[in-house]
Amino acid sequence: MSLPRELITPRDHRHGSKLGDVIRLLASNSQGEAFAALCAIARLLEAHRASFHDLAAHVENGGGGLSEDDKKKIRSEIDNMASRTVYGREPTPKQHRYLHFLFFKLGGKIT
Repeated sequence: MSLPRELITPRDHRHGSKLGDVIRLLASNSQGEAFAALCAIARLLEAHRASFHDLAAHVENGGGGLSEDDKKKIRSEIDNMASRTVYGREPTPKQHRYLHFLFFKLGGKIT
């Protein structure tokens, strides 16, 4: 099960997601505050019918990955980009940045 969007979507430019803000409290120097944060995470997950297993899967899968609609859009953009460069032309700087963005978003790593 993936985590609900209302838990993982940043609320605005000054606040993170509901779950993210509580997770950050785990770094508190106060043992009591850190334990309270852990309990709050458990309550948030339970209220949304999720578990720590779902949270672990979310972390391991890089935030749940891309939706099928996002994947289709990216594929069509990559197809478009490939057709523009098929005759040995180099991508423009903007296209180059976009290709790198897609590469990393899809989980690519430079080795």
